Amino acid sequence: MSNTARRRFDGAVRSALRGPGLAAMGVLALTVLEPRRLAAQVGHEPASSPFRDITTRQSIVLGTAWFLGNPSETGAGAKPGPAFTFRLETRLSGPVDLLATVSLIESRRDVLNPYRPPATRVASRISYGLVASDLGLGLNITGAKSWHGLAPYVAVGLGIIIPSHGVVDTGGYAAKSNFTFVPTVGVRYLFGRSLGLQFEARDNTIRYEWPLAYFRPTDASGNPLSITPILDPAKFDNRDVTHNYSLSASLVYRFNF
Repeated sequence: MSNTARRRFDGAVRSALRGPGLAAMGVLALTVLEPRRLAAQVGHEPASSPFRDITTRQSIVLGTAWFLGNPSETGAGAKPGPAFTFRLETRLSGPVDLLATVSLIESRRDVLNPYRPPATRVASRISYGLVASDLGLGLNITGAKSWHGLAPYVAVGLGIIIPSHGVVDTGGYAAKSNFTFVPTVGVRYLFGRSLGLQFEARDNTIRYEWPLAYFRPTDASGNPLSITPILDPAKFDNRDVTHNYSLSASLVYRFNF
């Protein structure tokens, strides 16, 4: 073969490799690679993925909590104490759960006598048990999956708080039932299909209505007393909404109904 013919043959081979021939070789190389190795470039293999499906839709939650009561500026409101919680949960759709919660709170409160000076104003400290019940919606951050066994969530609820007994104080204050708004944040740790632990922080709002004697104490004839009132009369507002946080740890049993 002459030199001219050889150069023409070599050029044709290089052109074929740069065009369709090179593409064909690439396709052939891809087909011989293991599919598992290609999948590994995209994400985790199912066996090694940190995410696990949550296949149950209902839960029973039993727990204990510490109620960080807020007695308000007056000191007559609910004080800190232990609590016990019971909850039913059910999956509604996608990452949304319906939560029904009942809490029994063992609190205390001070009975105030607004006609006494500040040093002797606390007449007694009494038991102030509360029953808090609310219905809420929860949003699972990781959807219907857990991440390394963890399933964080946020929730918001609306309910009612009922005192175990109402005592009318000397100044006219009486503990009453009222509605409560309940924002919640928590995380579940699922160590099996059916069992898990739950850690949660929530807030129960409690509204108080203070009597006039807390602002302007008077004697039997209606004359103002020369003592410091419980609340500043210049800022007269007989309604007070407090935030009462609680921290809980619970056992979770999950199932399908």
